[in-house]
Amino acid sequence: MRQRYEPLWNAVATTLTVTGAKPAAHEASAR
Repeated sequence: MRQRYEPLWNAVATTLTVTGAKPAAHEASAR
């Protein structure tokens, strides 16, 4: 079950990194 969510967590980690680096870019992507 853990392996199943690993890609998801990788995406979450990437999103957090991008959000931390460029919050404005993330907001534009979210809208």
